[in-house]
Amino acid sequence: MLKIFEFKVYPFSQEEFSKKIDSFREDKIKELMSYGRTRESARDSFTHLYEGRKLCYENYSLGVINVFFEQGNLQYESQIMLEEKRVNKKSIEKQIDELKNVELTDKEKSIRIATIKNSFRLVPYRTRLFSGVKHYMKDHHINGLYTQVSNLSNKDIFEAIKCDIKNINEYDDIFKNLYVDTSLFDTIGEYIDYRSIFDNID
Repeated sequence: MLKIFEFKVYPFSQEEFSKKIDSFREDKIKELMSYGRTRESARDSFTHLYEGRKLCYENYSLGVINVFFEQGNLQYESQIMLEEKRVNKKSIEKQIDELKNVELTDKEKSIRIATIKNSFRLVPYRTRLFSGVKHYMKDHHINGLYTQVSNLSNKDIFEAIKCDIKNINEYDDIFKNLYVDTSLFDTIGEYIDYRSIFDNID
């Protein structure tokens, strides 16, 4: 299996990040000014307090989506920061209600209900601004996405990868509310000679 590209994943775009940082900075400066500081003094204090913290967009990456080529197919896998989140109350109530129509013994039903009430789902980890907390990435297999490219041209392969990444970003439960940075691929992707690479491997 050959890795041919990597897309970084963030909780927000770089433009959104800049707005968040600017808003946070302005709020803190105003707070410091409320204690009698001049704006210049408050700005200097902010710089001193937050210097060296997560002011760089790259520090907020949640992981990557990797594109692989194997046996004529494009495949996609990722390493992403995930955390467990308890399933919401309405979903739990719905699942328990559905058990009424299932033939189970009282013991089986009580075990199933206990399992449902303690159920969690995996969601992307959300790093707070300037947080120093470290979180580890986990492997996440993107199910059911195998794109046949054996007979495609370089341009068609480029378009196929773009389409697949767009679909992952829109429809995969893990990625649909995240920002997948495609800027590098958009810039150089159409100039890569995929056909020569793949033909030499096969």
